[in-house]
Amino acid sequence: MSEKWINSTNMEFKNLRLGPRGDLGQVFVEELCESLGFNVVPNETYTGEYDTTIGGHRFEVKTATLGVSNGFQFNNVRTKYEVNFLFCLGIAPNDILFNVYRETDVASMKEGPYILDGCQDSVLPGHMTGMAKKADVEDNFKLWKTGRELRRIEELQAVLTALFNE
Repeated sequence: MSEKWINSTNMEFKNLRLGPRGDLGQVFVEELCESLGFNVVPNETYTGEYDTTIGGHRFEVKTATLGVSNGFQFNNVRTKYEVNFLFCLGIAPNDILFNVYRETDVASMKEGPYILDGCQDSVLPGHMTGMAKKADVEDNFKLWKTGRELRRIEELQAVLTALFNE
């Protein structure tokens, strides 16, 4: 484990295996959104193209921890799923960051500023690198973001409100 994680607030999260890390990240997002007053309906099948519904919109939730290169790598991002938004949850040693991207922005891989009314400016998802090709999956990418390209979790309500009111 990297020195920056030792005795950190989120060290126990970092110690989890990847599967449980993603599951816990999704539950965190769902419970936080519900506490902020958004209607949340988890996808109980645990399969398919979306993880949860928030405010009537389908979300794919990806969770990553801060890596040795000081970035977050969100794996298995799909551009052809029938979702409205991609929720990227970044867990740093002593912070929780996120961004929510429109699925159209993810699919376009467009670079540039990401501006939402009433929110701090950010950047669009931009270019994604293809993951190792699986037998029948060509639509499989990894999205890499620095902490500066994500938002503080305290902005979540403002970001979702802005996106849902577009």
